[in-house]
Amino acid sequence: MESRRPAKRDGRSAGSENNGITKFYVARLPDKCSSKDIAEVLGAYGEIEGIYIARKRDTRGYRFGFASFKGVENGRELEKKMASVWMGSFRLFINVANVGLGCVGFD
Repeated sequence: MESRRPAKRDGRSAGSENNGITKFYVARLPDKCSSKDIAEVLGAYGEIEGIYIARKRDTRGYRFGFASFKGVENGRELEKKMASVWMGSFRLFINVANVGLGCVGFD
């Protein structure tokens, strides 16, 4: 019987490369924002590979999603730079996603 590799939480197999992608968790999103709106705001901080907005809400009732950046050299430094990002009257809460801790830019 052939054994299967366990899948990671982000859908990739456990042995796959991350291709230089660093994923960030983005919370406190406004109700009517789209992925294009997020890309406009966060695009100033680097090259965005993809954005996902969850249908669910977090435990505090806010919308949340994930933004994947390409070519990030230091993920913690980028996280600090994005600490004061605003979208309208909402201050976004941005940090490295748990699935992103094994990505490029983290030692």
